[in-house]
Amino acid sequence: ILKNTGWSVYGDITWQATEKLDLTVGARYTSDTKDMSIEVLDSGGALGNTFVFEWYTDGPVQAKDTWSDFTPRIAAVYELTDKINLYANAAKGYKSGGYSTFGIMNDGSQEYGGPLAAGSEPLAFEPETTTSYEIGSKMMLLDNSMQLNLAYFTYDYQDLQMIIFESGSQLVKNVGEAKNHGIEADMHWTPTDNWDFRIAGAWMDSEITKEIEAGDGTLGNKLPMAPELSGSVVTSYFHYMDDGIVTLMAKWVFQSEIYGGPGNYETAKVDSWNELGLRAMYESNDDWSVSLYIDNVTDADYYERGWENADADNKNGFGLVNTFVWPAKPRTVGVSFDMTF
Repeated sequence: ILKNTGWSVYGDITWQATEKLDLTVGARYTSDTKDMSIEVLDSGGALGNTFVFEWYTDGPVQAKDTWSDFTPRIAAVYELTDKINLYANAAKGYKSGGYSTFGIMNDGSQEYGGPLAAGSEPLAFEPETTTSYEIGSKMMLLDNSMQLNLAYFTYDYQDLQMIIFESGSQLVKNVGEAKNHGIEADMHWTPTDNWDFRIAGAWMDSEITKEIEAGDGTLGNKLPMAPELSGSVVTSYFHYMDDGIVTLMAKWVFQSEIYGGPGNYETAKVDSWNELGLRAMYESNDDWSVSLYIDNVTDADYYERGWENADADNKNGFGLVNTFVWPAKPRTVGVSFDMTF
C-alpha cells in the first residue's frame, strides 16, 4: 500500500529587456510525502517466496519519508529577424524519491526463506535531480512554407532513478551520476498544397559517471534506452477531389543500437533497426474514410528493448537470463474504415 501526498508553489516572470530580447526567470518549490507498507505472506514453501522476495514478513513492514527541492529556471529569447528566433535556457529538475514495490531492506542475516527481522523497511530510493542547458533556434523559411528547429542540449543527472533487475526482483535504484548531450533537429515543409514533408533527427551521447554501487562495472557505460542516432521521415501527397481527399503517405523510422540496462551487456543489446510504412487513404467530405496500409514493409526483425536480468555472462540471474522483449510487428497489410457522427 502506498499513500502519496504532495504540494508545490511556482511562478515565473518575463521581462522584455529590449525590443528583441525577452528574459524569463521562474522557480518551483515541491514537497512530496510517501507512506509505504509491504506485507509478504508465508507461502508454506520456499519456492513461493523466493522468486521475488527471498523471505516473508511477520506482518506489514512500513516506512514514511518526505522529500523536497527548490528548482529554478532562467530563459532568454532573442528575435534575430522576424523569421528567426534564438533561445537559451538553464533549469534544475527534480523527481521525488520513493520506495520499490518489490524491495525490502534487510541486514542479510535472515535464514533463506525465513521471516525478516524486526525493523525491516521497504527499500527506498533517493530523489533524482537534473541540471539542464539548451540553446537553439526556431526558424520560418521559404516564405513561411518551412519550419526548422535546431537545438543543442546537455543534462547532468544526480541520483538518476533507474529500474534494475536484482535477484529476480525489479527494483528502483539510483545511478550516482550520469550525463548526456546531443543535437536535435526537425523540419516541417509544405512546398505546395499537395506535398508535406516532416523530417526529424537526433544525435545523443550518454555516460554513467558515478556507479549505482562502487565497483559494479557501470562506470563509463551508456545509459539504457539511449540511442546515439535516431530519426524519421514522413512524406505525404494530397490529391483534392470534389467529394474528398486522397492521401498517399510513406513513413521511415530509424534507431541505432541501445542497451537494455546500465551493465551494457551484449546479451541484452538491441541492434540498430529501421522500418518503413506505407498508407493510402481516402477521406470523404461525408465524414468517413478508408485506408489501405502496409506496416513494416521490409519485414524488419527487431526488438524494442532488452532486459538485463543476469550478469555479463548471462549467469547469476536467480533463474532469469538477459533477454529481449516486445518484438516488432511483422509485415502487416490491412484495411481500416472510420466514420464520425
